Amino acid sequence: MTESDAADRIVREFCAAWANKDPDELVSFFVEDGLWRDMPGPCVIGHAPLRAAFAAAIGKSEGEIRFEIRHQLSDGRVVMQERTDHFCYAGAARSMPACGVFKVRDGRIAAWRDYFRPFSAD
Repeated sequence: MTESDAADRIVREFCAAWANKDPDELVSFFVEDGLWRDMPGPCVIGHAPLRAAFAAAIGKSEGEIRFEIRHQLSDGRVVMQERTDHFCYAGAARSMPACGVFKVRDGRIAAWRDYFRPFSAD
């Protein structure tokens, strides 16, 4: 397996793991000093803050969470994807297009930055 294949696989597995709604599982995909940033919000860095942020995101969804990857490419350490995130919020099913950029180091995610237009909560 090439470095590019490995990075592609870990990001796909991470995105699929959101369906399990388990913050500890999600954190296990990250290096100890890994970061997550939903642009333009603040960075969340390190396992404990990541766990808390993932738990909060999961807690907002009243049902299924599913990341539908539309396109994904990797150059070995950087993985870029276009996807649609599906979840239930405020009693309604929601779908939100997003683009994610992941940096992979030593077989785990070192950085995840998401770019999206938030949906309205009407």
